[in-house]
Amino acid sequence: MKTIKAQKLTKENFSKYGSFENLYQPETMGVGIGSPSAFYPDVMPLDLGTAHNASVCVCHVRKREMVIDNYEYHNNGCEGVLPLDADIVVFAGFGFKPFLPAKLEAFVVPRGTVVRFKPGVLHGTQFPIDQEQAAVVVMLPERTFATDFHVERLTDEEKLLIELN
Repeated sequence: MKTIKAQKLTKENFSKYGSFENLYQPETMGVGIGSPSAFYPDVMPLDLGTAHNASVCVCHVRKREMVIDNYEYHNNGCEGVLPLDADIVVFAGFGFKPFLPAKLEAFVVPRGTVVRFKPGVLHGTQFPIDQEQAAVVVMLPERTFATDFHVERLTDEEKLLIELN
């Protein structure tokens, strides 16, 4: 099985797949910063495509061997991922079988950091790295899993093992 290294999440290495923002220390404009009640509006806009409603979902993922054996993608809107209580590893990439095999990279996402995957970016289930289980909020256009959910399984030769640096 091939291996890939989970990289530190930076704007330079992740921008082709989307964007991210640390919600504990946002780098956006805010109101009342330093006061008992600071507010940071529009920290991470999500393009919902033609959907009228956003849907907030939650994944409970357990610590396990970090093997990528499938991926998903959505054509019509972005996906937001926010780990609440653990640091996680996510993966992202591009590729379209049978013409272009998936080329994937892995990234460490600290808890409290929201990640936005652009439409068409390959991604999948997250991997907790510092806790036995992670609660991960996933934000999508409503009914994405019924209307715009494309899954591809990897063969044994295509599977990837993620290693931490």
